[in-house]
Amino acid sequence: MIKAMKNPSLFFELKDARKDLIANDVSIDNQNRVHIITGPNRNGKTRYMDGVGLSQIIMQAGWPIFAESAEMSPKTSINAHVVHSGVGVEGESRFSHECERMRKLFESLTTYPMVFIDEAYTGTNWIDGQKLLEELLSVAGEFEVSLFLATHYHGLIDFIDKVPNGKNLHCVVGSDGSFTYKIKQGSSTFSNALQVAEEAGARGFQLRKILEKLMSVKQ
Repeated sequence: MIKAMKNPSLFFELKDARKDLIANDVSIDNQNRVHIITGPNRNGKTRYMDGVGLSQIIMQAGWPIFAESAEMSPKTSINAHVVHSGVGVEGESRFSHECERMRKLFESLTTYPMVFIDEAYTGTNWIDGQKLLEELLSVAGEFEVSLFLATHYHGLIDFIDKVPNGKNLHCVVGSDGSFTYKIKQGSSTFSNALQVAEEAGARGFQLRKILEKLMSVKQ
């Protein structure tokens, strides 16, 4: 259990806002071992996992962590799987490469591992992607794997209740839709994908304007 953990990397990235860094609790025990984290984009899922992993590394190095208090047990390995845009060998798809990397990650696990998985299996249709994650979560629940999985596959919200020691975590959104960067127990189906796309100028009406401008120049 970590009380009021702060992500240590943000102390260096946000030097002027150190006093305002958001603190989150972390619970890893026999009843809270396999976690999924749901919620909108840019609201702290990945940063939360970063903070947990870095806190574990700092603790095992014998240094104090950035938190009010902590009671932690050492892990024999700390592993992460993140989205990778490239492929391994010529002719290999991004999805098959991701599957290969996931297998290698599990082959590298030791007796008491900690694993972080960030939005895996998005390179295929959501039905197959969600099925693969269900299988992964089930296997992690059978063994003493401390796992955090950030995902937008909302079907996993109900599935995690079937997993031994499985728990839902979610990004808390303010009543006005604002980001709080707080991670709490429970689930969230809130999505801001359209807003993110609009801010990036990638909505349909924005793309239409781009092409209209391009075509008018050609004429």
